[in-house]
Amino acid sequence: MQPRPFKAQQFSGTNTENPRNMNIGSRRSMAGLTLVEVLVVSMLVAVIAAIALPAYQEQVRKGRRAEGRAMLIDVMNREHRFFADNSAYTTDITGSLSFNPATSENGHYALAVTSIGTTVHVLLTASPQGGQVNDTECGSLTLSTTGAKGTTGGGDKCW
Repeated sequence: MQPRPFKAQQFSGTNTENPRNMNIGSRRSMAGLTLVEVLVVSMLVAVIAAIALPAYQEQVRKGRRAEGRAMLIDVMNREHRFFADNSAYTTDITGSLSFNPATSENGHYALAVTSIGTTVHVLLTASPQGGQVNDTECGSLTLSTTGAKGTTGGGDKCW
């Protein structure tokens, strides 16, 4: 055997004469992810999801509360217009106030009207429906003709 002449590519870590030995140094990068790496990433995603999901659900509940408040304010404005014309409030929201059906726009709250004493005062109650039932902080939202706002859950940030 004769010695081979010096070639610069011999020092680069590649061997073009035997394809099985090509890029031995970079074989690790071609292998993909190890099981440990996949488990670590999975755990990180699970921790982030465990923190983010309750916060997201709370924001959804707050948005739905805004829908309930808007419904109560809309119906109360109709009640005041009805009172200006008839000198009394009505509990017939579907007929007299043309608010039919008696639910919020997306169906997250159902509306009920209660006459307080005589027809001089009424109390509107928006009861949570569907997924909004899990809103234990606020529960049902109430609005009276005197402007008093309340909740059955007792939360102070519901209105």
